[in-house]
Amino acid sequence: MATGASDGLFQDIWSQILKTWKKSITEKDIQEQRMTNLEWSCLPSKMTWYDASDWCIHDNHGWRLPTVEELLFAYRKSIQGFEFDVWYWTGNSDRGASRYATSVVFRQDHCSSTSLNKETVLLALTVRDRK
Repeated sequence: MATGASDGLFQDIWSQILKTWKKSITEKDIQEQRMTNLEWSCLPSKMTWYDASDWCIHDNHGWRLPTVEELLFAYRKSIQGFEFDVWYWTGNSDRGASRYATSVVFRQDHCSSTSLNKETVLLALTVRDRK
């Protein structure tokens, strides 16, 4: 469920489009619009990365684990269900270390991320595009 390559491709495409546009729109504006169009949900209990990922797959309604950037947006916008001082799973799986995925914690004044074994039990927010 790694999204790094597709995120990079997405950013490369938008960078090329933005260079050709003669408007005063910024990449930040585009990113903000994409993030605003997301629907959020919190899984009912703490679980491993595998269980959270499986829940998204088997739910079959377009839910997925968010990227680090999407969690940062949730932090900045105080999305309902978002809690401080709690570690969350992301959909970012570490390249070359399939047993590890990126997790993020947000404090009142800063955030931190680390790679944790996917068997670790954490909270998980899920995200999907609004219909």
